[in-house]
Amino acid sequence: MSPMQRLILFDIDNTLISLNRRNLPQRRALNTAFERVHGIPDAFEEVAFTGGMDLPLMFEVYRTHGFNTGGPDALPDMSRFKEAYFQLLARNLESWTEGTICPGVPQLLTALSATPGVQLGLETGNFRDAAFIKLRRYGLHAYFEDGGFGGDHTERSQVVASAVAACQNRTGRVYRPEEVFVIGDSPADIEAGNVNGVRTLAVATESYTVEHLGQFNPSYVLPDLSDTEAVLALLIDRPLENT
Repeated sequence: MSPMQRLILFDIDNTLISLNRRNLPQRRALNTAFERVHGIPDAFEEVAFTGGMDLPLMFEVYRTHGFNTGGPDALPDMSRFKEAYFQLLARNLESWTEGTICPGVPQLLTALSATPGVQLGLETGNFRDAAFIKLRRYGLHAYFEDGGFGGDHTERSQVVASAVAACQNRTGRVYRPEEVFVIGDSPADIEAGNVNGVRTLAVATESYTVEHLGQFNPSYVLPDLSDTEAVLALLIDRPLENT
């Protein structure tokens, strides 16, 4: 009998941490960076972040404000914009008092990281740098080394596939689809996991109810991650054949 192994991929915003419903520290950093580099204020003011990804958001905003992106898969050089954004995001988060770690997250990450055969990774719509800026601010960065990031792809399903590949490459492990979990708070997380044939755990921690998330066919759905033993039972203890 082969030893137990699991790859657990976490979304960040409203799954691990909650900044507030409109994600104001991030929105303000994006707005300020865009104005500083391109001279256009409030460029991200009406952009919906929940379940979104940074690269497609950049396409949307640049095109909205008349930039020639050079085709469907091209963007202007964003190096100056991203540098300003990352600096501003870190600065905004230093003084942001409304942000919180979502219920049960530290306890769950501690338990999972201590479980033999378990590897943790990220499945997030954020640029990689932005993801780790947020995690460092709330003391969660040490649990994660790799994953898939929304600054590298245009589809959320690609983020999940990239996360699996990156985590496998880091450790040399090979995971069967049923050994992989995506944990997130939005329908986009569930759908991306389902496209890749992996398991999904949806948490109703912010914008969506348990009932609404259940309509997207997650493997499991919970109000939040506060009951560590119940979450571990789903992720670790439940037999793989009982999907």
